Amino acid sequence: MAFKNVVIFRLELQGDMSFENLLLDEAYQSPIAINEYKTAELNYVNRNSNGTITGLFVATQKRNIPPAHRPGGEEYSAVSLADGEGLAYPNVILYDPTTAALYLEVNRLGLSNTQIEDYFKLHAANNGVPNLSITLAPILKPNAYDRVNNMLSVMEVEVKIANPVLMLREQNTTGAIHQFAEAAKNINATKDMKLVLKGEEVKGGLIKEEVLRVINVFSHMFNRTEASSSDRYNKLIIKGSRRSSEEEDVEIIDEVINFVLDKIKDRFPLEEQNIASGLQFSERKSGITSVYVRQAETVRSLVGTLD
Repeated sequence: MAFKNVVIFRLELQGDMSFENLLLDEAYQSPIAINEYKTAELNYVNRNSNGTITGLFVATQKRNIPPAHRPGGEEYSAVSLADGEGLAYPNVILYDPTTAALYLEVNRLGLSNTQIEDYFKLHAANNGVPNLSITLAPILKPNAYDRVNNMLSVMEVEVKIANPVLMLREQNTTGAIHQFAEAAKNINATKDMKLVLKGEEVKGGLIKEEVLRVINVFSHMFNRTEASSSDRYNKLIIKGSRRSSEEEDVEIIDEVINFVLDKIKDRFPLEEQNIASGLQFSERKSGITSVYVRQAETVRSLVGTLD
């Protein structure tokens, strides 16, 4: 028995169509090349009785396919694939139109949230809608921002950006952030870039309002760059202190909040096959629906509902 992780995103779309209409439109379901080695398509799209929409993104990889091998042997052989075939990696999705929340099964070999954005933009361009704008921003746990706002003092902000050169290429960065990224490019810092901001305790530490602004900027940046598809590469940590209760004379406790890891996450069980002959959509749909049942009220309380 395996467990499939699910991350919940808030979808923002600017264009002439609603996202539910994009999902249900067959013109946005056909295969399209995401990059030179991965093609994606959207299958099994269905509106459910509770108003949600479920479907299955299928990424077909045609390059960098490993060879077959018998343990202990010295022989390696190519996996037999017909011309144009590749290996298929699924992501089941559930979209709730009332909150614009997209529940996404995480599959590192499937589509990342940014590749899903690209999927719809590419289809829109092919369908004569070149200016479609779509963003999937992870919904943070209920108390993430409150924990920072309720700190007695904020002493340190630590940011680690994976592949800052890629960030510069993908972002419309301006001001200081652009200057940091440009500096990383000039010195060939293709691996990562670190930034630590510290305040003096005697002067009250960092300004909380500005720290929250920094959190928003970098959270959005991580979401938009391809490096954000794996949480372990990026870092956004806030360090400070809080009182152990509302009383004035109680212990002061150190507080550490990792905003990259503070997303709302859940998971569902899936009985995987040793050699799959299908994508187990029914089982995946049942699993992600169970996540929706558990998390829908929390999401609704955080983001509200659409008018």
